[in-house]
Amino acid sequence: MEFKGEKYNSATKEPGDDMREETERLRKENEEKIRKMKERSEQRDREEAEKKEEERKKQSEKYSQPFPERPLHAETIDPKKYTKEMRDADLGYLHEWFEYVTGRTAWLIDELFVLSKRKMEAAKTLEELDEIRKWTHATKDQLYKDRDAFRNELHKKMEKVKKIYLYKRDPEKDEEEKERQKEKEAEQKFGVLSSNILGKLKAYDFSSFKDPKWKAKAGEYARDISTLSATGMYDGKKYQKWSEKMDGLHKINERVQDFLRRADEARRKANPGGNGGNGGGQPGPEKPNGTESDKEKAERIALQELGISNGEYRDVISSVSAMSERELIGLITKVLQCVNEKSEIKKAYRKWALEWHPDTRKTKLGIGVNEIKFKIANNLYGEYMKRFDK
Repeated sequence: MEFKGEKYNSATKEPGDDMREETERLRKENEEKIRKMKERSEQRDREEAEKKEEERKKQSEKYSQPFPERPLHAETIDPKKYTKEMRDADLGYLHEWFEYVTGRTAWLIDELFVLSKRKMEAAKTLEELDEIRKWTHATKDQLYKDRDAFRNELHKKMEKVKKIYLYKRDPEKDEEEKERQKEKEAEQKFGVLSSNILGKLKAYDFSSFKDPKWKAKAGEYARDISTLSATGMYDGKKYQKWSEKMDGLHKINERVQDFLRRADEARRKANPGGNGGNGGGQPGPEKPNGTESDKEKAERIALQELGISNGEYRDVISSVSAMSERELIGLITKVLQCVNEKSEIKKAYRKWALEWHPDTRKTKLGIGVNEIKFKIANNLYGEYMKRFDK
């Protein structure tokens, strides 16, 4: 039996010559197809490599040059004359800059990996390979950080442009003006408090003190205030702004209060009976040496219960208007035991005013502790209302 299309040898059961020729023909066709496919693949790879190299050259030409910076219209034009067209031009320019930063970072990272690959190929030990990997990752992370930081700056510029167009004023200049106003207020407070401290030092009579160091120390404090005011230097520290100088002045005030208290104690010890003594001439305290007067005891107990220092108490009584906002709020929340919210402060003041007011006849220990607490709360709350209840 003979099949169509082939000759079959019945004795050997093998294909004939026609079958072998057909098989060889198909094999050659397949080899040709494979060769052409390989050539096409290699051609695509070459074209892709050439394309990538061309793109890399373009990126290198583009990103190796700095971005052409120019001032924004918002930085050179009066905000009141700042138009929509100017705003759009500024935003478009900033967006272009943003895209440049993004693209440049991508290009730098590509260049980094090319360089890293070359270094790895030249490495001779595993340790060198590990160092190259670490360097590559660290450099890549730093490039991303730098990109994000700069893009944040550009976002801020964009927001500034929008606000200038919307409000017709420069928000940065508004902040600068607020800062100048704060500094002016701080300078005024500095003047009030420094005059108060100098007045106390000048008014204190050191003529009966045999040791001249007391008067010399008072003069030293006065010079410290003058130096702080003129140069910003005190206690080895430089205070640049008036708001910072106030911190230094409060330190001086605390020390002056303590100094005058010790001076009072020294004078009482020198004149225990008010009739002369080693200090000479100054009247002695009403009570024998070593005991507290009712007023001193009341002050001590009141300050202990409120948790404030003697210096803070003196500031509240004599120079509350010279306190910084931070100090005032800090003492109010401490004395009135409340959080820094206007409604809570008012509520707490009413509560303690009823508790400590002299008319309530709840004078603690009969020596005026509540009256002192009421005076402290009243001074603080009064100053708070002057500043913030407008």
